[in-house]
Amino acid sequence: MKKLKKISMLLVVTMCFGLLNIFPTFAGDPTISSVGISVVGDEVRLTGTTVGDTDGLSINIKVIGADSKMEYFDQLMIVGNAFNLSFVPMNAKKDDKIILKISGDMIYTKEFVYSENGNLPPVTNPMTKAMLDVLTEDYSEYTDYNGNFLLDYTIQSVSGYYVITAKCKDTAVSDSLWLNRDVARFRSFMSTIADDMQYISRTAIKINVLDKNSYLVETYDSKSGQGTAIQKTPSEIVALLNQTFSSYSGKNKTFGFTYSTTSEATAKSLKIKMKGNNFTKLEEAWVTDDSVRLLTS
Repeated sequence: MKKLKKISMLLVVTMCFGLLNIFPTFAGDPTISSVGISVVGDEVRLTGTTVGDTDGLSINIKVIGADSKMEYFDQLMIVGNAFNLSFVPMNAKKDDKIILKISGDMIYTKEFVYSENGNLPPVTNPMTKAMLDVLTEDYSEYTDYNGNFLLDYTIQSVSGYYVITAKCKDTAVSDSLWLNRDVARFRSFMSTIADDMQYISRTAIKINVLDKNSYLVETYDSKSGQGTAIQKTPSEIVALLNQTFSSYSGKNKTFGFTYSTTSEATAKSLKIKMKGNNFTKLEEAWVTDDSVRLLTS
């Protein structure tokens, strides 16, 4: 009789899951743990982290506007436990509410506001506030032999982790300050942060490092004790080039450039086309410029 009761209860639970269209996630399953969203000008930037073995998994990114119209669609392949993407909505206006829907190998939904200041949650959790106080007091500046940079912090509690986002205030991934940093020293800095935050919260810590343009550039996980530099997709590399190196100030003229990929990327190489868009190769300003300085800038 007891066995029949247990079977009946299992059938009821199974029917409930079917009726409610709920799909339970079990420990160890690949999941999206968090997606940070920032708006810079017209551009929306997503920074996502995952849990489990997600390397090589594929996700579909769909963005729906307030009028239920498609604002953006793309497909991404996850590298390790992180992904990032930037896009400009097709029709959305500032302060519109927009829905992010992720499907494919993992599922995630989040509503956000198309506004530079509309996606920062208020700090009401006492633990989060205590952690932020320490981060602001002790870790707002990273010191390196090649120079220092300032950091702002936000915290989310997700799937057994506190996920800390450390955003560089004035340093871009293309800046010499970032490129010439002591990698081992910087990861030691992140490890110290994770140790302190884990001591305060008694919870595992993930750290996502963003440059000043909200590009995800490094991650750290207290469970593995390892930091990882983020490898960008070809489209992200091109977007970064177009944003950061779109012009060069010559002797007599500022030359404009646009970038695109010329062929499929491989594991070892990526060909990029750099096109001048406001001059010709025979133009005097170009011919008489210091080409060596251009190529090494």
